[in-house]
Amino acid sequence: MITRLLLAAVRNLLCLAGRAPAPESAALAALADAELADFAFCPRQQRPTAHAMREDGSRRCWDCGHETHGRTR
Repeated sequence: MITRLLLAAVRNLLCLAGRAPAPESAALAALADAELADFAFCPRQQRPTAHAMREDGSRRCWDCGHETHGRTR
């Protein structure tokens, strides 16, 4: 949510300043869905490892690829 708001704000500022055209909505959506990196406990390896963290709370271990589910709506 915060990522989407920040990207929208940056896009609007660049457009208002005349420095860049508005990015395509598909490109903006791809950036908003980007994964953040953080360390979390990996159930498969039984230790903290680097993970790709998603907005919904799910994560993927970069070492073994184990997926941990996030919250459901």
